[in-house]
Amino acid sequence: MSFYYHASRSATTNATPSTENACDLLLLSAATVGCAVVAVTVNARAPSGTSLAGGAINWKRCATAGSGGSALSTFGKAHPDNPTKATAITTGATPGGTPLQQRTIGCAAPGGAGGWMAIEPDDAMALKAAGGANGNLESSTIAGLASIVMDYTFDFKETT
Repeated sequence: MSFYYHASRSATTNATPSTENACDLLLLSAATVGCAVVAVTVNARAPSGTSLAGGAINWKRCATAGSGGSALSTFGKAHPDNPTKATAITTGATPGGTPLQQRTIGCAAPGGAGGWMAIEPDDAMALKAAGGANGNLESSTIAGLASIVMDYTFDFKETT
């Protein structure tokens, strides 16, 4: 059975334009519960709307999972009767090793929106149970302007 959850995050891109901030978020699946990210939306808020540039959230899976960080607390249940989420979601973690790009979701940096949704189940960014090489997913931020605030939300499901 699948249970759906949503989480949100505000992150500031690097102070140097076009430089990626690695491992903004780290998702690690639980010991017996798989996870899949099924939708992402992103909005950028530039301090000045006079420059044209883009921003993006990059999602990567690493051969060696990242670790550490502080627990993300801004998440909710898609249905109030869902059990507490099992997936560990942290901010500020140490990036994993040998990242492989899974997806990029972009938007206009001076104040734009972008998004992605899995059209069918096989299109979701899936994490196998028990973390490790197939149970981790990291997000990172990048923009063509310095210090852009990126607000993003993502929906994920856990399958028991």
